[in-house]
Amino acid sequence: MNDSMLPSNLNSLHWVRGELEQSLSRVRSLIEQYLESGADPLTLQQANAELQTVRGTARMVQRFGAAIAAEEMRQTLQDLLHQRVKDAEAAYSALLGATVQLADYIGAMVEGMVDSALILQPVINELRLARGQTLLSESDLFVAQMRAIGFSLPAGEAGDTARSQEEARKSLPVFQV
Repeated sequence: MNDSMLPSNLNSLHWVRGELEQSLSRVRSLIEQYLESGADPLTLQQANAELQTVRGTARMVQRFGAAIAAEEMRQTLQDLLHQRVKDAEAAYSALLGATVQLADYIGAMVEGMVDSALILQPVINELRLARGQTLLSESDLFVAQMRAIGFSLPAGEAGDTARSQEEARKSLPVFQV
């Protein structure tokens, strides 16, 4: 299949894959550099800027699961920068692992895997756990991804079960995808 036959957001991901992977590699290198020297927070600020780029690019090409994971990574780095993490070693370990797993996830999406924040749930929850945040359930991630996509259901009136069921039936194919 040539690039012109690919869905537009898959084609877009194909074009930005290299930059995303390079950004994640730079994040990993900057964190490792900081851990070795431990003195200059500028390296962590640079890593934060790289993660903002990853998140923004993932959103731009409509890969919201990747964007959610990049945001969790960015939040973890922010908490480390502001010394709001009790177990910094666990947080750095989670961040380093997340850079590798997110790069692999992007590669799998280029190969045709469907974007789903649920696949990244273990990585996201490891980052949240390291920050002392509550873990996200499958439902939480599903709702977050639906919000990121911009999907919402019309508000029904209380007790209007027939209308709610009708809306649910219409939306079922979207949710199944």
